[in-house]
Amino acid sequence: LDSLRQKLQAPDAAVRADAVSSLWGLQGPEIADLLISALKDEDKTVRWNATIGLGNRQDVRAVEPLMACLTDTEWLVRQDAALALGRLKDPRSVSALASLLRDPVEAVRANAAIALGEIGDPSAYEPLVGILASDDLVLRRTAVKSLGLLRDSRVLDNLGELANDDVLPVIRAEAALALGHQSSPRTVDILLAVLNDKDADIRANAARSLGALMDVRGVRALVSALRDPVEKVRYWSVKALGQIKSKQAVDGLILVMADPAFGFPEEAAKALQDITGKDIGPDAKKWQKWWDKNRSAE
Repeated sequence: LDSLRQKLQAPDAAVRADAVSSLWGLQGPEIADLLISALKDEDKTVRWNATIGLGNRQDVRAVEPLMACLTDTEWLVRQDAALALGRLKDPRSVSALASLLRDPVEAVRANAAIALGEIGDPSAYEPLVGILASDDLVLRRTAVKSLGLLRDSRVLDNLGELANDDVLPVIRAEAALALGHQSSPRTVDILLAVLNDKDADIRANAARSLGALMDVRGVRALVSALRDPVEKVRYWSVKALGQIKSKQAVDGLILVMADPAFGFPEEAAKALQDITGKDIGPDAKKWQKWWDKNRSAE
């Protein structure tokens, strides 16, 4: 550590930058102090390496120094300072990160939106909703994803509208996936409607989210989706049924397991195992025989 301290004072910026990167894998409050000090280095690579190092440790002392880096002249420093603040999850940084949503560099804007979602504070709601109409598609997608992570009931209306009505399938798909983080009876109703979307990516994401919510009300629709003409929808539907663990899905899973066109007998067997606690393998006849004997008991 003494050697690294000396290198951090070296006149050669490359030596200082290398010393900062050598601190990344070290632990202890003194390491964080050195990284925080390096945020003020005159060399942009040294500052950038310091933001990366601070993003890999949970030290709240770094919050305000990293917030100061959000106005750095080097975009890489702003980008990774935003990511580091997202990992620290301190609501104090929400306002500063919101200002970064107007940064001239696309990657910086996107990382600021990601950070706001990771922090999850309701104060990020208005800034994120404010960029849903942006011409920047990357930023819009990131905003949708981050809205899903907020602890704020207001996002359900926004995500529901986007999942059902947005003109871009990629945004509808992102909203369907983001809904999987919003545990509410209304969320299931929205996803059941979205599961009928004409776009397969959106149907697949709706199935994924229904599985994440683990609400038994999704079972009937997911069993029907096992017959979807698109492979990815069938795959995520069977995975979702395994997550929900409802006996109501057993008959449907056994039926599709016996159908060569289904394509996922192993996944169906795993879902049945998750539901029943039995490991019979991908053999529909054996499952049917066991289920006929145990249906009433189950």
